[in-house]
Amino acid sequence: MNKIIIDNIDLNTEESDEAIEMLQKASLELQENDEELWFHEWNNAVDSLNTATFLLKKESHKKWKWITICIHHAFYSICIAVQTNGNFRNVLNYNNNNKPYFSSTNGIDWIKSEKIDLSEYFYKIKWNEIIYSVELEKLRIKFNEVSAENDNEVSTETVNVDFNDKNLIGFQTVLARVMDPKVFMNRYEGQKALELTNDEMQNIIRIHLIRNEYVHFKPQLNVYNINQIKHDLQTYLKCIYFLVFESHSLIHLNHEEKILLKDNIEILEKAINA
Repeated sequence: MNKIIIDNIDLNTEESDEAIEMLQKASLELQENDEELWFHEWNNAVDSLNTATFLLKKESHKKWKWITICIHHAFYSICIAVQTNGNFRNVLNYNNNNKPYFSSTNGIDWIKSEKIDLSEYFYKIKWNEIIYSVELEKLRIKFNEVSAENDNEVSTETVNVDFNDKNLIGFQTVLARVMDPKVFMNRYEGQKALELTNDEMQNIIRIHLIRNEYVHFKPQLNVYNINQIKHDLQTYLKCIYFLVFESHSLIHLNHEEKILLKDNIEILEKAINA
């Protein structure tokens, strides 16, 4: 069942399925055109993992710089695809995430998000029930307005009451969302949220910081332990596998893309553990 962003109405299920079919048709047409470079949220991740696998052939140790960037990007892309699932509005940043989100299943009872810091760099989402207040009444009124405008087809929703920007959500934000079992990873029957141990979270953080140093390089001497990088990348591959094959989230990923992802994950895991 689709979530509804109140200030920027989501597509209903029928329209979303039609949009997906159009996207898939357009993608097939683009594949046949060698003059076009094309990506969508699914093959973006597939391409990054495929590139990481290709780079394994290189003999230089510097290949681990690019493999790190590719696997980090693949994980980020998979997280985005999980949260998108046919509607790009689900992964736009409406309020820079400094303000809370609000969610309801019926437009009457509401919960409010709270950011719980896991480290200096990452956080998780906690949801608290909103007791009767002016804020609650505003949410109910807004919900009723949106329902009326859409012939009462609004079912459940994740809401930002106030928004400015419409940029893609960042790595920290989408990671918090795929780890949230209450709202963001509770859109479909049987959907499962990603769970990370403290050690696995540290692995995620280390690779994220190294990736940022690679991509936003400052003139200096950087030295990284390759074995540590390999160790930490195992967590990324584990997370990618879970989100693709065990979270029951990527309902629009086709069979060929799943096979390609699985093959690349297995090849990379074997190389990393060698």
